[in-house]
Amino acid sequence: MNWGECDFKGLRDMRDRFQDALDDKVVDDFIIQLLQDLANIVIRKTKRRTPSSTGNLKRNWKIGNVKHSGNYFIIEIYNNTEYASFVENGFRSHWVPGHWEGNVFVYKRNEKTGMYVGSKDGWVEGKFMLKISIKEVENQMPRIIDQKTTELFLKIMGSENK
Repeated sequence: MNWGECDFKGLRDMRDRFQDALDDKVVDDFIIQLLQDLANIVIRKTKRRTPSSTGNLKRNWKIGNVKHSGNYFIIEIYNNTEYASFVENGFRSHWVPGHWEGNVFVYKRNEKTGMYVGSKDGWVEGKFMLKISIKEVENQMPRIIDQKTTELFLKIMGSENK
């Protein structure tokens, strides 16, 4: 018994487009761009939360290059400012040598004058600028990834303008 004919050209074309996308590293490029986009969102949020008197701490938030290792893609967000980790995570109260120039305290390692930061034998709470920003972006990731994945799928299918 003959059930009729069926043309699978459309399915073969779709298969070929997906295979071309994999061969051309479209998916790897997509993941790299997605990580860079997410890191940029984190940086913007982190900078808004970063306290500033000189702007140095805020200015020094950076994004590293995306690294691909096995099945993992890794991107680093960092701040090389000497005191960044203390502002982020907090620190034990302590004496800081230096002096005041107007409203700005200038740290000087061997200076006799200075100030005590925090209450005696206490703890100065961190601001958690990066930690809070990462958590916020993690909560937004399903929506962002869904949107970006849909855009990728439409691009692969050749219908991004339809």
